[in-house]
Amino acid sequence: MRMNLRLWIPVLIATNIVQAAVLVAFSIAKPPITLPPENAPGSRDPTVLNTNRVSVVPAAADPAGPEIPASGNPSYTGLFELQRIHAAAERDPLGVIQATLADLPAVPDGLMGIRRSLFERAVSFLSPETIPKALSLLEARGMDEAKIPAHFLQAFMRSWGRNDATTAWQYVQTQLHGKEATDSVLAILEVVSLPPTISQAADLAVGLPAHRRGELWQMLVARQLANQAPVDVAKSVIGLTDGEERHRALEHLIHQWSEFDLPGTADWVATVPAPHDLTPAARIIAERWSSTDPAAAFAWLSSLPNFESRSQIQADVMRDWSRVAPTEAGEFLLSIDRIPDEVLGAYSETIAASTPRIAIELAQLIENSNLRNQILAQIESEEH
Repeated sequence: MRMNLRLWIPVLIATNIVQAAVLVAFSIAKPPITLPPENAPGSRDPTVLNTNRVSVVPAAADPAGPEIPASGNPSYTGLFELQRIHAAAERDPLGVIQATLADLPAVPDGLMGIRRSLFERAVSFLSPETIPKALSLLEARGMDEAKIPAHFLQAFMRSWGRNDATTAWQYVQTQLHGKEATDSVLAILEVVSLPPTISQAADLAVGLPAHRRGELWQMLVARQLANQAPVDVAKSVIGLTDGEERHRALEHLIHQWSEFDLPGTADWVATVPAPHDLTPAARIIAERWSSTDPAAAFAWLSSLPNFESRSQIQADVMRDWSRVAPTEAGEFLLSIDRIPDEVLGAYSETIAASTPRIAIELAQLIENSNLRNQILAQIESEEH
């Protein structure tokens, strides 16, 4: 086989296709909105709310709380009143919170954005002393999305996390469940530097939809890497008993760690003992490494203990490599004592368009009869 390789390798030619795209951006200038002066002729007293454009706070709410405009498309006067209410959020955040929660969730779509903006502003002014009072207002409504929209709960949890992350996290762990718990944890993680532990996150992730688990692990791993050595985070991930969550967490860890320390990530993966499945970690590292040094990526994969999909990942590296540098990839094959069938098949398949005869000769050397027949059929279909 080595003799055949040396005969045909020099005839291979690599081609590169470069594509370019031009992006054109358009901007539209809009005239600024000018609010009427406070004491303009004919204007009413700005200290009095426009009762034609507000909804009265229900009796159950604090009468002292500000009234919220009842239209999603307020006039200039309505906009002026919104400015006054925004200012009130700093002076009386609890009053504004109570007013915005008063008739949720039965709020017109056009008005929900205004409510949310006022609520987010009010909770940003909460203090450690007023957090419990605000929490009681939310609990009175019911801490689930049917009663309080997710954006409102997340805004409150971000404020609580900034003021007292430990207590906020304990509350989520003991009092919330399902989607509300996950939304709350993600909100707290956005603003705190000390995240929950890997094992706590795994307990929380169980039972959640897959996309929410991925979101949780992506953010949590980033927070953990910002506070601990990557090797320590990796030990916690490998220690998870739930195989599915360990697999998911490991993917996010390797993806983020390898972005800033590819050699260190590769060294750690090489030490992971059986029976842990190295497939997700090995695939991420090989993809990153092969873009700059495919020979090193291939050799690293060969150095790992044999694991499921190793030959297939090596085949992916060879396939990408031979597309851009077939001669160099072919010469590398000469240095391998035993070429895995999957790798030989990937190379044969890739060069079939330019050198079908050589591709057929190589494919015939594949030991696995099923794979050999599959590759030969693929080459033959490309010829016709």
